[in-house]
Amino acid sequence: MKKTATITGEYVLAPNPCTTFPCLPGMVYTVLSDGKHYYITVNQSFLWAEGEKISWNGYTPKAGDRVKVVGEIEEKQDINGKHFYQIVVKKLKRV
Repeated sequence: MKKTATITGEYVLAPNPCTTFPCLPGMVYTVLSDGKHYYITVNQSFLWAEGEKISWNGYTPKAGDRVKVVGEIEEKQDINGKHFYQIVVKKLKRV
């Protein structure tokens, strides 16, 4: 179930959840808040470290920035049954 929420945390890189077989290697951007990683998704895709940088209202976050994100959060499972959270970003700004 999706719910709109606002989270504040550190913009960091984390290993991507294994959602395909074989698992794709790589790092994706997340917001780390209260010990949980919220995997950022844009156009139904993770925001890969090697990919195009995305800006929100002229702000392009960098790893280590403290950010506030508004978006739809959904709890998902990878192919091994491990739970993770993803957030479809509506707004993102530096705090």
